[in-house]
Formats: sequence, C-alpha cells, structure tokens
Amino acid sequence: MTTAAKPAPVYLLLGLIVLLFAPAAGVATTKSQKSTRPRSHARPLTGAELKRATAHLSEMGYGSGRTAVIAFQKWEGRKVTGTLSRDDLDAVLNANAPQARDTGYKHVEVDLDRQVLLLTDDEGVVRKVVPVSTGSEKHYREKGMSGLAYTPRGRFRIYAKISGWRESPLGLLYYPSYFSDGLAIHGNSSVPN
Repeated sequence: MTTAAKPAPVYLLLGLIVLLFAPAAGVATTKSQKSTRPRSHARPLTGAELKRATAHLSEMGYGSGRTAVIAFQKWEGRKVTGTLSRDDLDAVLNANAPQARDTGYKHVEVDLDRQVLLLTDDEGVVRKVVPVSTGSEKHYREKGMSGLAYTPRGRFRIYAKISGWRESPLGLLYYPSYFSDGLAIHGNSSVPN
C-alpha cells in the first residue's frame, strides 16, 4: 500500500500588512562576483563548513536545508541551485541578515524581483526568509481559463485567511492569505524555485 506524499512545509503568514515591491532605486540586484578559481578544482565542502553555513543561515532567518539555500541565493542575487558551492559558502559566512523596508510593526514583505518573502516580528525585524514564486506577468491558458499571471505591487492588508487546503479554479492553495481581489499568498505542493 502506498501513501500520498505530504507537501513540503509551508509557513503561515501572521502579518496584517503585505508589502509587494521591487528593490529601491540604486539597490543592486545583480549577481555577486564569481570567484576566479575554476569550479572543477574547488575542494568539496567539509562537514564543519556545512555546519557553520547552516548555523549562519538559520541565525539570519533563512531556516535550514535546501529551502534556506534557495532563499539565500535569491536574496543575494546568486545562481539558484539549492546547493552550496564553495563560493556560496564564502558568501553565506560573510553575509548579513536581510533587513525589512519597514520597521516598527509586524508585517510581511514580498520582494517580487528577488522572489523572497520576509516575515517580521512586532518590531519589524526579519525573523523568517522564504523563497516564493509570484506571477510571471505572462498570459496563461490552463484548466479552461486564461488571463495574465500577475502579482500587484503595493501595500495591502490581509482580508481573509483559510486554514488548510482550499480548492481554487486553478488548483489547490495551502493556507491562503487573501490580500487583493481574490489574490493570495499561499502554499502549493508544486512551486518552482
């Protein structure tokens, strides 16, 4: 007998305000400089190096595992692989925790260009950073429906939340938090990096 695979964990959004934005003018979002050392000759990461990197990712709010690495790589504008290279290790160990645009209150910020979500505490300090996949701004045709896959930019309030799974016309949503005309921040069992 086989059992259905459980979806990956999804983080609940507790903030009342959602900020969806692009980086401010002048904020670099280009890829970090590459090491001049050929990758084929780079020595593999040791267990101790991986442990240090994992601890620092967790301290900065990224959590642990592949999701943490993906969120870090997105935030830092690095190639998104979900695994740590030697260059990534150096970047992790020298990185500072992401900072929220707004401070002083609990909220969620989604950086549409970097494709990450920042969950803050009551003071607006980033406590969790997770990768997201937002609307691509492209037309879609799926399940007899068509439209533009978009995510609006701006400042929104969460007006409704549903616990657990919800069936929508385009598929299943996990713990959707609705913020604008039926659009929601939600989990899904299949989300691209």
